[in-house]
Amino acid sequence: MTLSPQLRTRGFIMTANQTTPARTTDTNDLLGIVIDALAAKGRLPCPRPFLGLQNDLDNFDISGLYLEQHPGGWVANITFEGVPPGEPNTIGTPDAAPFPTKREAFLAGAMLLCRVLTGSGKLPFFLTEDKLVVVGYGTGGFSGLFCLDRPLPWI
Repeated sequence: MTLSPQLRTRGFIMTANQTTPARTTDTNDLLGIVIDALAAKGRLPCPRPFLGLQNDLDNFDISGLYLEQHPGGWVANITFEGVPPGEPNTIGTPDAAPFPTKREAFLAGAMLLCRVLTGSGKLPFFLTEDKLVVVGYGTGGFSGLFCLDRPLPWI
């Protein structure tokens, strides 16, 4: 992949020497944030693994990752598009065991999304107190060491 002078993704504006949050980005686009981080780490594109998801969800496109507040905390859900009407179109963390914070729910949802997209639940980023950070070397079209960061989506 050849990097243009400026690569605009859903969460980052990357130039040869600086990265800033994209002004046109919906900071609540959790799906885009995870996909962009996977691409920057060179883990996407890849063949989508077959995981044997309920209702044959392995064959449908992912349309979103969202957090939902429940009594006692937060859950993360992944939605699929094109699922026949009346069939379940969502997988996620258990409603009966919500996470106490949005941060924990996001991390669990991001790990589930990584597993669905790549077969591995390994996260392509780490979190600081207020930022999501992606670092790498020679992956995702970058020709050397890179560090991308963006504000956490719920801050």
